[in-house]
Amino acid sequence: MKVLYIAGYGRSGSTLLDQLLGQFDTVVSTGELEKIWQYGIVDNKYCSCGQLFYDCEFWKAVVTDAYGDDYVDVANKALELRKHIKFRDMFVFTNSKTSILKGDAYTEYLKIWGRLLNSIAKVGKSTLIVDSSKVPTFIHLMERSSEINLYVLNLVRDSRGVAFSYERKKTTREKDGLEIYLSL
Repeated sequence: MKVLYIAGYGRSGSTLLDQLLGQFDTVVSTGELEKIWQYGIVDNKYCSCGQLFYDCEFWKAVVTDAYGDDYVDVANKALELRKHIKFRDMFVFTNSKTSILKGDAYTEYLKIWGRLLNSIAKVGKSTLIVDSSKVPTFIHLMERSSEINLYVLNLVRDSRGVAFSYERKKTTREKDGLEIYLSL
């Protein structure tokens, strides 16, 4: 499957680009997909469609298709494996003989992601998945998967715009006091 990974820094316009690309019929905009385990499955936060994660037809269909009724256990496993992936250790990913995630754990983590992405493509009837997570270590992880045809877009924003953005309070859409983070 094809995945467009938006790399860059926070407040660079990645959410806007992600949502604009998601307007095409064959593209699924997922927002910051690496947060799905905690914010979606564990915390049941709101999707951009306005429904709670478990009430959103798209995400419910995706996680059920990918993991059956075990999606909470899989999310907890993914969160546990995710603790071993640190930005400061990224140089290790560039060495093909070394991996922070050793053997079975590394393979299992990639399988969890592969199943999720396959289900997103299937349920969303898409030819392209857009992920705006902006976590550099995930680029190195995904490029090692034989199932993912990875494209990376490095989004750069003028530093004055970023500085101006950080001067303002970040606003989020909320419903009943809970932040909405997942795109659809």
